[in-house]
Amino acid sequence: MLRFLRLFLPVFLLAGSLLAGEILDNDKVVRLVKAGLEEPTILRKLDRDVCNFDLSTAEIEKLKAANVSDGLIIAMMEKMDTQVNRVRVEIEMLIQTLRTSDPEEYKKTVVRLRRFGSQAVPTLSAHLADPDDVIRAGAAEVLGEIGDVSARKDLLDALNDDAPPVRARAAKALSIMPDEETTKSLIKWIKTPGRHRDGAALALGYLREKSAIDPLNSLLDDHLAAEDDRANAAFALGLIGDPDSIRKLTDTLLGSPSDRIRETSAKAIGRIGPYHKDLTEPSAKALTRAFDRFPNSRAVVARVLADFPMAGVIATLIEGLNDTNPEVTDACYKSLRAATGETLGRGYDEWSSWWELAKVRYQVQ
Repeated sequence: MLRFLRLFLPVFLLAGSLLAGEILDNDKVVRLVKAGLEEPTILRKLDRDVCNFDLSTAEIEKLKAANVSDGLIIAMMEKMDTQVNRVRVEIEMLIQTLRTSDPEEYKKTVVRLRRFGSQAVPTLSAHLADPDDVIRAGAAEVLGEIGDVSARKDLLDALNDDAPPVRARAAKALSIMPDEETTKSLIKWIKTPGRHRDGAALALGYLREKSAIDPLNSLLDDHLAAEDDRANAAFALGLIGDPDSIRKLTDTLLGSPSDRIRETSAKAIGRIGPYHKDLTEPSAKALTRAFDRFPNSRAVVARVLADFPMAGVIATLIEGLNDTNPEVTDACYKSLRAATGETLGRGYDEWSSWWELAKVRYQVQ
């Protein structure tokens, strides 16, 4: 315990000083000298306060011109060396806390690390190579929160990490600090087989990058590509939201043997179809066909159908209340309530009775 206090008490003291809000800089030191304070008094204040000194050659010349002694300038240098090390220790301690299984503690840790800004970037970037994938994913997330463009290269490299959560967080981080070169790199990335391409696809989706639509379509069509890569290509197309993508997505929804790719295609259709009048009906028909055809994907498709309040959709969801899978029946029930605004119970008979009276309003053909 005593060893712990010796190691980390300075960190806690530093945090207390930061909360106090007093930051001693060059100008304040000069003011104290001009006020006639004795050097021991200034040294004591320097020892107690958080300091942010500029000790470049030009600034040291200004300090000397203001009659700041060599001894005081040396003390300022030593203070900065010590303080920087303390900050590094606190950053490192917080990074290790990213391993927590408590979501609230994790959020608080991300916020605290973000407050360090660019000071934390070198340490966080180094942890993108940490043996622990939880730390790597957390470091990528915090780098995105900070948004310092100096982290771009390391985040691009993290898109080829073996852990999907790391790739996803790196993708999100890159979307927060976009530039033309990064976009070009991401498009080149998804065109290049032999490495993980799901993160780059996701980043382009977050960026709503329309120039990526054709390469994403090609990746979605590439049956030799990894399932994660193709699924995220579909998801990215949904994020970009171009109505011309609907045809490709519905073909994939109804033709892919992969549950994951089918379900991300369904979600992508749900991001586009309801917002384009001429696409609403064909999108809904494709989704209801997928609901009937693919039992493993019914729960996901049912959730998407909530945004299509049409007669055929409502009839399909009511039938889904009889499904043997409780996840499917729950999804159908919640989507029925969302699509109709009704507050009926979960039973099939109750909804069927209601539908007999209400379907005229939905213009059943």
